[in-house]
Formats: sequence, C-alpha cells, structure tokens
Amino acid sequence: MNTELEARTRAARLAEASRKVRKESMRVNAEFAAIERDPDAEQETDPPRVVTLKKPMHTRIRRPAK
Repeated sequence: MNTELEARTRAARLAEASRKVRKESMRVNAEFAAIERDPDAEQETDPPRVVTLKKPMHTRIRRPAK
C-alpha cells in the first residue's frame, strides 16, 4: 500500500515539475522567436571564427570586431 502511494505521489510531483519546466521553456522560446522576427534587430554579417589557443585541446569562439 505504501509503495503504491509513494509511486503515485512521485509520479504526480514529476508531472507537476515537468509542466513547470515546459511552461518556462515555451516562454523562453517565445522570447527568442520574437527576437528572431524583429526586423530592426542587428544582423551579424560574419560568422564567429574558431581560434585555437596555445594549449592543445582548447578552443574558444571569437566574434569579429565591430
């Protein structure tokens, strides 16, 4: 009996947490979509370049100077 109750409670908490995360994700995605549709937004003309540092196996992305 307790195992069943714990399983149902855990499933309910997980479902609630999933709904909260999904709601936040949809809000953030809507913000990004609005930015992408904005005709007045600055457009980046050059893609970022990958620059290799002196130490091997380390890279960073460097944006062109404006």
